Amino acid sequence: MAPKILPLLTTLLLCFVASTSGQDAPVAIKAHASHILVDSEAEADALNAQLSEASNLFLKFAQLAKEHSKCPSSRKGGDLGTFNRGQMVPEFDKVAFEGDIGVVHKVKTQFGWHLVL
Repeated sequence: MAPKILPLLTTLLLCFVASTSGQDAPVAIKAHASHILVDSEAEADALNAQLSEASNLFLKFAQLAKEHSKCPSSRKGGDLGTFNRGQMVPEFDKVAFEGDIGVVHKVKTQFGWHLVL
């Protein structure tokens, strides 16, 4: 697999199953995300600005997570692994399961400000 594609697949992976409610749209049951956790919105905005200028979003995200994130996942570039719906706090769950793939989302939770990819 091409080196540029692998980070995309490992950073945000949604597993879909067919909806049993008769709808055509698939329902995400698992997500795989990375995040950067910081204390202030200003810090999240500054990091997000750096990400918007990055030539390789996924490598820059992992680098910034290692340097700035308050979460123990920072050692792994912010990688949280795969998780089920409802396993994270609701605000985080919403962007992980409903946000656009490959886009950095900023969200506030009880733990602080997250940049989620």
